[in-house]
Amino acid sequence: MNKAFVAITAAGLVATTACRRQESTPPEKPHRAAMAEPAAPPAARRAVEKLVEDAVKDQTGGSAKVDINGQITRVQTAHGEVQMASGASAALPDDFPKDIPVYSGATLSQVISTGESIHLMLASTTPQADVTRFYRDTLMAAGWGKEMEMQNAGNDMFSFVKGPRKVAIMVTRANNETLISLTVARP
Repeated sequence: MNKAFVAITAAGLVATTACRRQESTPPEKPHRAAMAEPAAPPAARRAVEKLVEDAVKDQTGGSAKVDINGQITRVQTAHGEVQMASGASAALPDDFPKDIPVYSGATLSQVISTGESIHLMLASTTPQADVTRFYRDTLMAAGWGKEMEMQNAGNDMFSFVKGPRKVAIMVTRANNETLISLTVARP
């Protein structure tokens, strides 16, 4: 993973969260995709965009164009574009592989899309062990080969490969929900 990608992704995540007002939500209820959040005032949004552009320049020596529009942040550099969407703006990309399932009934809370990968964050009320078993069994039945599997500190992590394609999955439990992280490398 190159330095520019890491800097752009980190800066974009900061921008996405910094330009949203926090709602008073009880701690046992995490942010859900159905909850709309008001956009930041234009001056505040532009200040955060400039902050991220400067951070990318400091980290990579290159320039970046940052555009924050509600819950969607786009960062464009000479290395490519990163697009991050969260909350109600998070939607499955059209080019998401059809043979990688999105857990039924899970709420999609964040999508990060680059030229190199697609990353999804989902939440479900299904027990962690059931979600882990679903992904392991479903991907293997679809012809994906298990490349790695491990459990560490309550996290179930595994990766699969099918031809030139790879998918990494992490399943964990927090705030009475099962959180699912899917990262699909583009060939």
